[in-house]
Amino acid sequence: MNFPYYHQLDSNDCGPTCLQMVSKYYGKKISIEDIRKLVDVSSSGITLQDLCSAASKLKIDSEAVKINVKEMVLMPLPAILFWKQNHFVVLYKIDQKKKRYYIADPSFGLTKLNEEDFIRNWLGVSTTQNERGIVLLLEPQREFNRPDNTSNKIKPKNSILKYIYSIFANNTKSYIVALLLMGLALLMNWLIPTIFQRVIDDGIKKKHVNLVQILIFGQLACSVGYIIFITLYEFILLKVNFKLSINFLRSFLTKVTELPISFFLKRVSSDLLQRIQDLEILQRFLTNHAISFLITLANFIMFIVLLSNYNMAIASIYICSNILVFFWISFFFKKRKILDYNRFSVDSEYKNKYFELVTGMPDIKVNNASKIKINNLQSVLNKINSLQLKTLKTENYQTVGSDILDTIRNVCILGLCSYWVIENKLTLGQMLSINYILGQLGGTLRFFTNFSRDYQDAKISLDRLNDINNTSKELDRYNPDRQTQLSKNIIFKNVYFKYSTNNQDYILKNINLEIKKGTINAIVGESGSGKTTISKLLLGFYPPTKGNIFIDHHPISDINIDSWRSSCGVVLQEGYIFSGSFIENISMTSTSVDINKIKQAAKIACIDQFIESLPMEYNSIIGNNGICLSGGEKQRILIARAIYKNPKILILDEATNALDTRNEMEISKNFINYFYNKTVVIIAHRLSTIKQADNILVMKKGSVIEQGTHNDLLNNTQNHYYSLVKNQLQLEYTT
Repeated sequence: MNFPYYHQLDSNDCGPTCLQMVSKYYGKKISIEDIRKLVDVSSSGITLQDLCSAASKLKIDSEAVKINVKEMVLMPLPAILFWKQNHFVVLYKIDQKKKRYYIADPSFGLTKLNEEDFIRNWLGVSTTQNERGIVLLLEPQREFNRPDNTSNKIKPKNSILKYIYSIFANNTKSYIVALLLMGLALLMNWLIPTIFQRVIDDGIKKKHVNLVQILIFGQLACSVGYIIFITLYEFILLKVNFKLSINFLRSFLTKVTELPISFFLKRVSSDLLQRIQDLEILQRFLTNHAISFLITLANFIMFIVLLSNYNMAIASIYICSNILVFFWISFFFKKRKILDYNRFSVDSEYKNKYFELVTGMPDIKVNNASKIKINNLQSVLNKINSLQLKTLKTENYQTVGSDILDTIRNVCILGLCSYWVIENKLTLGQMLSINYILGQLGGTLRFFTNFSRDYQDAKISLDRLNDINNTSKELDRYNPDRQTQLSKNIIFKNVYFKYSTNNQDYILKNINLEIKKGTINAIVGESGSGKTTISKLLLGFYPPTKGNIFIDHHPISDINIDSWRSSCGVVLQEGYIFSGSFIENISMTSTSVDINKIKQAAKIACIDQFIESLPMEYNSIIGNNGICLSGGEKQRILIARAIYKNPKILILDEATNALDTRNEMEISKNFINYFYNKTVVIIAHRLSTIKQADNILVMKKGSVIEQGTHNDLLNNTQNHYYSLVKNQLQLEYTT
């Protein structure tokens, strides 16, 4: 199938990748980065409306319709199908006679399905043709192929050859020594059949004892030399590989930490974890498979030359038989690909159901649903076993057929060699050397077949890693040379913000506010009013869509963002507790830990008594691999972490919502004393935590609608703040 195909880089990239394939089909090559900008992919995926919007920007007319299989033959192709109720694929062609459907699944590859498999994957039903599924019809406009700014922005990507070159350039001496050792080892291996022949023909046949002794010693030297040189070669590469492994991982993690927050919010955790596996796949290919390929290729070429030198007919038989074996194996490729595709789909279903079984165990037990869940899992497992059996049968056909062809070839060569030895057209030494060479060449074709598959895997892994390498660093948006001292006020001027660049409404609208140095500032409002978004903009996680934020009279984009964040003590809603001790979690970035400061921070956060009640006290391990903490205990550790930094500004985003009233009041009192004359920004639902604030900002639907002190705002009973306080007091009273 000669249709364009691109592999999706992230689990939510199926829609943009399908648009990329359709654009390539119509003659325009567009990078996935540019299509993402048009679609604006989020961690929750994209919708058909998003795809239609992106297609329109690419000058492609689109229309989403619901049709059945019979009506499909009338629609223009290619088209994008809504697949398995959670995925997008491209349908390129329908073979009406054979009832075959040619699709490109961005998570798998190009494949051809029969009608039953196609309907099951598209509609989620078995055999009915009357059910309707969703299709996105596409047709390019006249302006589609005109040059524009989307088709000329494809960034040059690192290729595998570039990676190999960079590895060689950084380890030149080691690789030169390794290649010399490999060359000597191969030379020794190539000399063995020639020496072996001379032993038989010139030594044993002519009863030349001294020559036999010399040749045997030479063969021994070659064999031992081959083992020694290969061992040294592997040892040198092993040392280089260890060094590369550390450097690869460090450079990758460094790049990941330099990416903007928006990169992580648009991807699911499994995608980021997959990058570590991609790194291992690429490293293994570059350091092991690529070198093995060179050795095998050199051996193959040299032994074919030696075989041709002995007898051209034997070499021709060997090459022709390998061509037959290749065609035999290739004959099953299409069937294997369809089986692999179905297995890929069912494996994903099995993992999801198993994950749900484990994570949803409390609800399963409460509802006595264990038998139903196990039966569902068993039915999927039965599908996997059925597909695995079909795959094993196909593999057996491949293996048995190729083994039979190999055996026929070897027997034919042996018979011919025996006949030519009897007819004095071939010496006995040449015959035995030919057998040695055939033994050395055994499995070469399978190696090259596996290498081709490994290369494709490495290429996909490299594409996914390039997705990270080609993403701009967060610091590129800021001025690294301007340090900030927070000597003046923080000002939001005409700030608008929305996460999506598409038609989404603004989350923040025309925000104008001033956070005065040395004051306590509170931001209150209903859920979804934009309170947390203000803190994220203040920390530089996102740039304002419109307007600007000024720190020390400089736009936030004109300061060193790392320096600014170092001045901030922050407790976020989604703050994270790492696996480690209390000391490590509170000190975080400190290279030298001040235990007295840690204890003081813990005391202010009212977590000191809990920590000191534990056997290991501040050295106790918490997080996923340690003590299980309550929500309130986690929050107090996060507060202690912020206090330990001794920041110039403290930002608290719902920092006490998991605390009981006593701890909340105690911590609030400690804050007022400890952060006296420092800048504090408190974002809260509970109004009891912000009564002492110097300025309270009231937000509603993304706008600041009121501001003032607690008492000033309460004086007007028509205020939104008054309603918030009243409602909360009523709620507390009733509870």
